Amino acid sequence: AELSECLSLTINCSAVPSPDAIDASVSLPMATETAACKMSQFVLESLFEGPLCSSGVLRSLDLRGQTLGSYASKALAIALAGCIALEDLDLSDTRLGDAGLAALLPALPPTLRTLNLAHNGLTDGGARALRIALGETRAGVSAGLMVRALDLSWNAVSSSGARALGGLLASPDCPIETLSLDWNALRDRGVKELGEALKTNTRLKRLSIRYNGIKDAGANGLCAGLRQNRALEELDLSDNGVTPAAERKWRAALANKPPVEAAAEADTSGSAEHRATDVPDRATAAAHSAEDDEEVDEISLDED
Repeated sequence: AELSECLSLTINCSAVPSPDAIDASVSLPMATETAACKMSQFVLESLFEGPLCSSGVLRSLDLRGQTLGSYASKALAIALAGCIALEDLDLSDTRLGDAGLAALLPALPPTLRTLNLAHNGLTDGGARALRIALGETRAGVSAGLMVRALDLSWNAVSSSGARALGGLLASPDCPIETLSLDWNALRDRGVKELGEALKTNTRLKRLSIRYNGIKDAGANGLCAGLRQNRALEELDLSDNGVTPAAERKWRAALANKPPVEAAAEADTSGSAEHRATDVPDRATAAAHSAEDDEEVDEISLDED
């Protein structure tokens, strides 16, 4: 009965360090402590099938570090259907994988605002599933989740997944305001996809893409989007292979926002000339996309 009245529930069990506190070795005491706090699949399943959200007042759920097997994941999906007030969900380091994420996404309540999926072995398939879940529209009206903060750090999203996320960010109904993609495999091609999305995105305020093997070509591609974007306030491109010269360029593009009047005029012009010039741009983008599909992108998170 007491559990059913909880507003916040924390059952985390994780020893995954932050990028700022990485050590080459993990001490034995830490590993032992982590193993001791993990709950069995049976206990997790019983918890989810019990009074987790029976009263509908739970607002925050932290399961970081608990291993969600197939049975526990299914039980959690069922339980989440009753979490009609849930706003914050931390599923980082739960070994979800793309299959587990796909099973849980349809069950997430529309009240959810923060979703942490870091360190879950997610790939481009998971990124595509997120695009559908967060960017779905029906009869021209947004029918997707309204998640404002999404953490996808420490996964295996490459340029193909970045293309899916770029499609989400480019959607006029995209709700995301904070996005973390640290420690993935975006590379130059992937960050260019995000740059294209920034040209039309009006909601994203904070973007972190550290440790993604990004070089000057990717940073310069991002600049093109930054020059047309008026929403982004914070961008972290550190710990990549960007030279000081390229860094100065993207920082200048981020700081020099286009005038509001000019952007408003461009949005309301609707002239035939504007629509005509848009056609070759889209055709060019489609051609570039086709060329990218023909290439094989080798993922290596160890590469500088």
